[in-house]
Amino acid sequence: MRVRFGDTWIVDSEDVVLLHEPGRYPVAYFPLGDVTADALQPGEHTTRHRDLGTTAWYTVRAGTQSRQRAAWQHTELPNHAGDLKGRVATWSSAAATGSSPTPSDPWSCTSPGSHPAGTSRAPMSTSPR
Repeated sequence: MRVRFGDTWIVDSEDVVLLHEPGRYPVAYFPLGDVTADALQPGEHTTRHRDLGTTAWYTVRAGTQSRQRAAWQHTELPNHAGDLKGRVATWSSAAATGSSPTPSDPWSCTSPGSHPAGTSRAPMSTSPR
């Protein structure tokens, strides 16, 4: 799966974990090592997810564009969510629209197929490299 912010691909990964939460779209989590260097700037803002613990938020930067709180990582995961350790998600992976970015929305993301509820791994390459 690949994620583009503006004109820059910021994630290229074949090691994707999809999180399926009831009533929400699946979210793709990528290993931090598959995110382009300097694309994520740690922020000071944190929140608490009711099931996954503390969530640290990042500003995403690429080229001349940036967006605050556009990526996140769960930093104090409970044992049942260990597959998400060391992984980050972006707003585009949450929407997974696969559409081209517009001037007001710089995100695009190749989209995995649907999966049953729960957490699943989706090792794949769905866009040309």
